[in-house]
Amino acid sequence: MFFVLSGFVMALSYGALFEGFSLRALAGFMRRRAARLYPLYGVVLGARLAYTGWRYGRFDLPRPWIAAPLPHPWTDIPANLLLVQSWGLAPSSIGPAWSISTEWAAYWAFPLLAACMLHRGARAAAAGGAAAVALLLATAALLHAEHQQRVLDAWNGQTAGPLMRCLAGFTLGLGVRRLSTSPAMRRLSGRPAAAWTVLLLLAGALALGASDLAVYALFPPLVLCLACGTRGPCRLFALAPAVWLGEVSYSLYLLHIFLLHPLDLARAAARLVLPPASADLLAAGLVLAVLLAASDASYRLIERPCRRALAGRYAP
Repeated sequence: MFFVLSGFVMALSYGALFEGFSLRALAGFMRRRAARLYPLYGVVLGARLAYTGWRYGRFDLPRPWIAAPLPHPWTDIPANLLLVQSWGLAPSSIGPAWSISTEWAAYWAFPLLAACMLHRGARAAAAGGAAAVALLLATAALLHAEHQQRVLDAWNGQTAGPLMRCLAGFTLGLGVRRLSTSPAMRRLSGRPAAAWTVLLLLAGALALGASDLAVYALFPPLVLCLACGTRGPCRLFALAPAVWLGEVSYSLYLLHIFLLHPLDLARAAARLVLPPASADLLAAGLVLAVLLAASDASYRLIERPCRRALAGRYAP
């Protein structure tokens, strides 16, 4: 859902910017997107690379907790610094950053995608949507050939799968934005019953272990319903805790991987004095509290001030 939502937000925020392409508009857009992605990513990546060099003196090592294992550092490190590693070029030093790398590619393609999906006729938009669906199907076929358990579980940026998955979802997000401008579509998808129906279908699909493609098909209508509605489940996403989680979500995403090992240690320690179920719940609660606190701090101390300094204002 992340890529669909990202495409929708970019279309909503910057779609009009590329009604007529210009290098100046592209430069301003990419500066704001860099201000959104790079500060926290750069701090975490720089700290991880510095620690690895100090602690081990090399990068071609098995994956430890904090260190950055990169088998070909002379090419892998520049790729990670430029955020192009998951374009089929190199492993990602920070595991979750594979999706940020592919999203960075989608930003460069955004003017072309916006021109097709937002500023051309209905046939061009329909063709773009069909191309996105075809790209998703090609991603599923690629991963099925690689014997992946889930056909859209594309995260290994050393193949084309993640980039294909990102561009497909991003394009569908632009298509959702175009649909949301239709008064008839807004009336239909803005009804609380529509949002509840999609949410229930999504919950059922996940509970029943439906195929990735079936689950993915529900993401665009879910984004459409949440964007057009103001009542029912849409209100839940406007509550202060949900808004706060959205603000710190980037920090949550980048930092959570560093707490997986402490979670295992906390679970093992708690099981010495508590039943397994209680121990696991306590350990998960403690680590989650630490993660939320760390994410809030990194948002306030790194993300927000750096974004203000680099972009001149907050970027979505």
